[in-house]
Amino acid sequence: MKTTKRPLVLHQLIDQLLQSFLPHIVQQKSFIVNDIKKEMLVCTDENILASVLSNLLSTTINYTQNNCIRISAKLYGNIILLHVKDNDNRHDEALTDSLLQVEPLAEKIGGCITISNNKMNGTTVAVSFYNQQLAA
Repeated sequence: MKTTKRPLVLHQLIDQLLQSFLPHIVQQKSFIVNDIKKEMLVCTDENILASVLSNLLSTTINYTQNNCIRISAKLYGNIILLHVKDNDNRHDEALTDSLLQVEPLAEKIGGCITISNNKMNGTTVAVSFYNQQLAA
């Protein structure tokens, strides 16, 4: 896999990935809100990031029905923390098993995946990854 590091608009990347999932989202009777700021840029390996996010979104959609899935991201220094949250808290174990397979890929861009779940707030999958600085 060729390494491609160029600035990407994270909101736009998520929107592009979601287009391929639209039929499945409708089938699951769910909807997705992309709350990522439109001006947020990331600079990391585009192919790896797209693979990690695609797997994360696909897995979340597979285990969520009749629900709203919210995607948000924040920048903390050189780290981007992306959250995928839904109000369903019944799929923690299946979600964890599926996402364990993509963890090594996330690690290649300095990332890690964590899952939190509680009855009041549902399930949140957090993906953090290193946002490389552009050379001046």
